Amino acid sequence: MLRSIAKNLWVVDYPVKFYGLPLDTRMTVIRIDGGELVVISPIQISPELVAALATIGTVKYIIAPNLYHHLFATDFVAAYPDAEFWAVEGMQQKRPDLKPDRYLTESDGELGPDLAYRNFPAFRVLEPRGNMPINEYVFCHRPSGTVILTDTAFNFGPESHWLIQALAKAAGIYQKLQPSTLERWALRDRDGAIATIQAMLQWDFDRVIVAHGGIVETDGKRRLREGYEWYLQMALN
Repeated sequence: MLRSIAKNLWVVDYPVKFYGLPLDTRMTVIRIDGGELVVISPIQISPELVAALATIGTVKYIIAPNLYHHLFATDFVAAYPDAEFWAVEGMQQKRPDLKPDRYLTESDGELGPDLAYRNFPAFRVLEPRGNMPINEYVFCHRPSGTVILTDTAFNFGPESHWLIQALAKAAGIYQKLQPSTLERWALRDRDGAIATIQAMLQWDFDRVIVAHGGIVETDGKRRLREGYEWYLQMALN
């Protein structure tokens, strides 16, 4: 269940469907000072998952990193009443039933010396209720040189369902670390996004964990820069 990626860093993959598409998702678990665990993008809780997490530490922080990775938060938070639940601005409107202990409002910050985070302000998506921000936060686990993304970039490859592979190939993003065409269309805050990408590229990292698609184990900074080259070029125009 828990898959070790590096020292004090694990992931758990979980099958979900998005508008009927078999789009697996990924939860990331980071152990920080004192054996405390930070859980990013919680998946469906289960006795097996509770037991597995107990073997590596104590769940202290549960983070919904954007406005779309909240589906399993209620049950996960209920399983850990002593943990702090963090969510992003806008969650109070989208999920009034959720009661976060903290809303992420600053543009960047740290959760201890090992884990940094930044707001990625650019993309919005179209919903029946109108144009909604993703309001995503991206993370950097400094000791392992790992950046953790949710929906700001994907990396669909042979590990994905054949239908997702076909759609990724048709969209020209197969085995590329970059946002989808839909995110490009939904670009809004150009200047803010460019500043965030440039700041992210100053982080010292080689690995990139995405919530959807394969993990980039090496050369992640170069691949992320190439995936966002279209974005960075706008800074020159």
